[in-house]
Amino acid sequence: MVNKRLDRARKEIAYVSNYDYIIVNDNLKEAVEGLRSIIKAEKLKLKRNREILVKFQKD
Repeated sequence: MVNKRLDRARKEIAYVSNYDYIIVNDNLKEAVEGLRSIIKAEKLKLKRNREILVKFQKD
């Protein structure tokens, strides 16, 4: 089971440049904190909040 997961991880690492974020799950608390930070950052992206920008441009 462990060898199968390690093999899969090696394959995943080959695609790391295709992603914007990386979470290394070697410390659960830090991994969860990192995931929460990513979710918050994604929610704050301009492309998800254009209506706010439009509202301020009208005022």
